[in-house]
Amino acid sequence: MGTLLGAGALRSAFAAQGFVFPVRILSAHEAATAERRYREYRQLLDEQKLEWSEYRFKSHLLLPWVWDLVNHPAIVQSVQAVLGTER
Repeated sequence: MGTLLGAGALRSAFAAQGFVFPVRILSAHEAATAERRYREYRQLLDEQKLEWSEYRFKSHLLLPWVWDLVNHPAIVQSVQAVLGTER
């Protein structure tokens, strides 16, 4: 799954507006999987009577599926298109 806009269009839109929309990142299947995993995670917190606020920060370090989501190639490519790849 890629973005709906090319790299040049992403850069131009970001420069003009400060944001880019739409950027398609996940397929329908990937989105459904992410939603299912999120709901399972919230249910686990509820069952163990854990406070959501204590587990919502840096969740990408706690949950491998969140790490995979925030490092999804379409996200990385979109950010690189807007910000460039130089470090």
